[in-house]
Amino acid sequence: MTEKPAKVIGIDKGTLGVGKVADVTIIDPKLEYVIDTQKFNSKSKNCPYNGWPVKGKAVLTIVEGEIRFQSS
Repeated sequence: MTEKPAKVIGIDKGTLGVGKVADVTIIDPKLEYVIDTQKFNSKSKNCPYNGWPVKGKAVLTIVEGEIRFQSS
């Protein structure tokens, strides 16, 4: 899901290893929640799925070795 797309656009990302940039998103595939557009960080609130219950959510994002997002 990451290595091939990175190669297609010509960037050295998409893998983990010594000396690589640590950009990682951890997803909990069992976490259930309801989509709430009012909680979006984006200024745009357009979403046809507002109010829908869904399963699977990003719970942690690390960019260049630093935690940039962690769900509560």
